[in-house]
Amino acid sequence: MAETILLVFEGERTEVRIFNKIRKLYFQNEKNTVVHASYNAEIYQLFKAVNKDPFLDIIELLRKRNRKNAEKLLGIKRVNVSQIYLFFDYDNQATEATDKKIEKMLKFFNEETENGKLFISYPMVEAVKHISRDINSCLSTCAVPLSVKKYKNLVSKITSFSDLRKTDRSDWNFISLKTIKKANCIVNDSPDKPEYDAFLDIDQQIIFENQLKKFIPHQKIAVLSGIPLFVVDYFGEKLYKTL
Repeated sequence: MAETILLVFEGERTEVRIFNKIRKLYFQNEKNTVVHASYNAEIYQLFKAVNKDPFLDIIELLRKRNRKNAEKLLGIKRVNVSQIYLFFDYDNQATEATDKKIEKMLKFFNEETENGKLFISYPMVEAVKHISRDINSCLSTCAVPLSVKKYKNLVSKITSFSDLRKTDRSDWNFISLKTIKKANCIVNDSPDKPEYDAFLDIDQQIIFENQLKKFIPHQKIAVLSGIPLFVVDYFGEKLYKTL
């Protein structure tokens, strides 16, 4: 029986455009119904809602956020949704940003079949394009200052994928592979692609713990996109072996 999968994005433009491309490349044979909604606020605003009500109904919260969400979620109740995935930026320069809040959010949203599974992009969604075919995945080229200004401009000078609308599946497989290697480098100090079972251990909480231990104390953040990690997480070992 087909299930309903909900994707929750921080914004309603860049993230949705990226997912629309991924939908065409990877979800064309997906039997489950995939719907998406946008929170239209930083993760630190979502933290307020979660902190206020630990039994939060994410569907109702999204429905009340704006008319577009209400239309997309018409007739859908929490009981109808089997998996929830959330995509938000780390964005330490946000007014109410603290690492304690990120820790709490990752613990709360740690299972897609329960409260939902959170994927963080460091420092923001444009990290998905912070990849060059001419540069390896070593973190010496992929860590930026926490105080970085105009990050989007920085990425535009580095990326081999300036227009994601023109990418194909081979491009996204390349992006996913590089992202996996970067995640492994953050957690295990190795720039190689790990075995699939080892990759499963590189979850969002472990990644953030290593950001806290190895980079944030030095006023840096290791660039990493949560979106390719979601794709590999969702489609599993079958996709992983093709990368």
